[in-house]
Amino acid sequence: MLIDTNISKFDYDIDQIFTSEDMSNKLFCTFSTESNLPVILDSIQEKYKILYNKIFILYASSQDEYM
Repeated sequence: MLIDTNISKFDYDIDQIFTSEDMSNKLFCTFSTESNLPVILDSIQEKYKILYNKIFILYASSQDEYM
């Protein structure tokens, strides 16, 4: 009996990222405490080209963390 290992267990629509140009239209999220937020923001700005020079920060009061 042959087993096809190429069959996905999940029905996700996953695109592979081949170049850094593909990263320009992606949405990323990270989590941080308030005290660590400046370090996280600096790191993101150093590593990525931010489209329209905008970063949005959301606050989850129920978990006291920033996204």
